[in-house]
Amino acid sequence: MRARSFLMIGVLMLVPSAAEAVGSEASVTLGVKNMLCVNCRANIIGALKKTEGVKRTDADLTARTVTVAYDPAVTTPERISETIRKLGYEVRTRMPFSP
Repeated sequence: MRARSFLMIGVLMLVPSAAEAVGSEASVTLGVKNMLCVNCRANIIGALKKTEGVKRTDADLTARTVTVAYDPAVTTPERISETIRKLGYEVRTRMPFSP
């Protein structure tokens, strides 16, 4: 009985460690100078949703910024920026433009 209790405690101690290792998340805020309308916002968010490793996106038209939560094991801020640039937008990493 006592050995079983120690075994259960050992197993339970491993569970949180496994959960932490499953997936990490990072975020980046990008300035997008020529994101001017709701269609621009929709185009950018749509393209980012299709990008491997991107978990969530939010675009602020007033600040002209896009904030992206991503898995750093799968993608990078540079790849995310390139996805937006390929749509024809001017991007500055981690530096919003003044409206």
